[in-house]
Amino acid sequence: MNFLHVAKSVVEHWKRNPLLFVACLSLDALFLPLYGFVTSPIKGKIIEHVLVISSLVSQSAKETGPRAVQSGQSIVALMLSEPVVSHYAYRALILFILLAIGTYVVYVLVQGLSWFVAQRTLYVRAHESSVIIASRAAGNKSTVIDYIARFARINVWWGILASAFSVISLLASIRNAVATALASKQQTDVIGGMIYLLIVCMAFIAMWSYALPQKGSGWHQFKAGWIDIGARWRLSIPAMAIILLSIVVVNYVVVGLSYWTPLAALIGGIVLMLPLLAFARVFLLTIGGSHVDA
Repeated sequence: MNFLHVAKSVVEHWKRNPLLFVACLSLDALFLPLYGFVTSPIKGKIIEHVLVISSLVSQSAKETGPRAVQSGQSIVALMLSEPVVSHYAYRALILFILLAIGTYVVYVLVQGLSWFVAQRTLYVRAHESSVIIASRAAGNKSTVIDYIARFARINVWWGILASAFSVISLLASIRNAVATALASKQQTDVIGGMIYLLIVCMAFIAMWSYALPQKGSGWHQFKAGWIDIGARWRLSIPAMAIILLSIVVVNYVVVGLSYWTPLAALIGGIVLMLPLLAFARVFLLTIGGSHVDA
């Protein structure tokens, strides 16, 4: 596939549908502030609990010896064996569940709409853009409600996987804090770094699954993302590499602007990153082929 030709076609789609382009940018601009508003108070409480747990487990580990922190399971055992620690652990778990629910709702509503709008650029003529959200598009069978419902179903599974990675990362950070306290020097968080890489890979596979024809149950679509990205690796890997490289370049530009002034970095991030995200969606939708059967 000629990726340059696909990129040019994406730009043409957005040029023919400027209102949809603005809508997509607006939704992406809304996402982070809304996500922060909903989740920041919960995240703050989780951090407080994790710091307390790390301190208490470190104290307990010093009493029981360094063998207690040789594995993640030992950390869990220490957390559950101490009544005070388990109290904070259970509270942290409840907060984490609330965080997962809040993240899921905000993500499905805002990102689901953004993917819906991006998909419609592949159908809608420019004069139809203003009514697309309320009507069916150029013979397409999906309404916004249908699409969001499907998006919600597939993200149940992506949410479960992301939550599992996050829990492992939290346990790894506690283990690293305890190991640091016992060794009296900073320990390298290898597991945390590996989890971060896995989450990045998962995010790209999730994006690929969104771009596939939306058929069957959420579980079916979830599995299809893993299967298709492997089966069409000659297509999927270069496509993802192009997007990742673009994001890295934009990120370096924004970081460079931050040394000049924070305002320049903010403006640069908005001007460069938001259009890039809008481009990436239609780029993947075109390659993945979901516009054929949506």
